[in-house]
Amino acid sequence: MPAAGGPPGNPHPCKTPATRKDNDPVGTDQEKARTVIGDFLQRIDKGADGWNDETELWGEGIGLDSLEAAELSAMLEDEFGSDPFSAGGDLPEKVSDVLAFYASMST
Repeated sequence: MPAAGGPPGNPHPCKTPATRKDNDPVGTDQEKARTVIGDFLQRIDKGADGWNDETELWGEGIGLDSLEAAELSAMLEDEFGSDPFSAGGDLPEKVSDVLAFYASMST
């Protein structure tokens, strides 16, 4: 019997595998990161007005506070083993900065 909260065969009962709207498994790290960000924003009830790769993470964009940024950082770390918030250097300013971090890791 599968663990409560997750599909059968998912080793992380509270974590559903990232999928596209057509239910095909997500292929690239950028797509996976986009899915993690979307799931996170839905959970914290932000980004309801829509967001895209050029949306700012702070202030007038999504409006993440420091605790929310730490939560997103932890979710990305869980998914990928690293995250752009704790990698050193400048903090990501836009969703595209997060995606670029994972694109650079896969090349």
